[in-house]
Amino acid sequence: MSKSEPRGKLDVERTHGDLKLRWRGPDELGIQDETVLLAVLLLARAERTSLTRHDESPAATDLWRGLQARGFYDEGEVVMTTASFSALAKACGRGDGGSSIGQIRESLRRLSEVTLWVTAGPAQASSRLLSWIVGDDKKVLIAVNRRLAEGLTGTHSVQIDLAERQQLRSTTAQALHSRISSQIRQGEKSNVILDTVIARIWGTSATGATLRKRQQRVHEAFNEVGSLPGWTVERIPNGRYSVKRHKTKSGGSATATEDSSSNRSQAPAPELV
Repeated sequence: MSKSEPRGKLDVERTHGDLKLRWRGPDELGIQDETVLLAVLLLARAERTSLTRHDESPAATDLWRGLQARGFYDEGEVVMTTASFSALAKACGRGDGGSSIGQIRESLRRLSEVTLWVTAGPAQASSRLLSWIVGDDKKVLIAVNRRLAEGLTGTHSVQIDLAERQQLRSTTAQALHSRISSQIRQGEKSNVILDTVIARIWGTSATGATLRKRQQRVHEAFNEVGSLPGWTVERIPNGRYSVKRHKTKSGGSATATEDSSSNRSQAPAPELV
């Protein structure tokens, strides 16, 4: 989304194996909203405070109620974090001024209004992405839904380095970085198809001048990512890029769950399609 583009309603559906996933909300999400979500996951991973629907403290009750968990998402543990808005802004790579905090609050509002519906055969469940409340000491308490929590506490996850993300100037480069980070593990290499990246970043098809502009933006984004120490990017024939992700020791990584535990046992695909 461009900054001037009006937000439509969010309604995205995907199928992965035998799972049907659908995200719905009153507002579409942008790259800045993704940054806030990744920052929340980073802080939640560091704290790893568990929360269930049986916890009876007022804050826990409010957070669980805010998740609006239904079906099999109404059981098990979620993860919460308690942080100041300043800490959240720092994790996002922003200052802690009033304008920045206001934008983070708006992102939290949009994220908390998104519901994820999951259908697995005859079973169906749903939950908000996250819920949040502001404490008396001006700290924000945030709970992330069970599917995201499984990525923070389990073994099947992907890692997106926020320290790297903060070095990228353009939102297109940030979008590219998060998407190839979710596909290429540290120490691995793969060929990335330009048209596939364009479809994943914008989610819509384009032709003519619009397509050419998007292609140019993605070419520039690959150059940005390739300038990071953790990546080697080389343009190769047939609209592809050879991308290698190096092993790093950075601790500033947000972790998110994969769609299927079976991904870990499969050999990496030669191309991202």
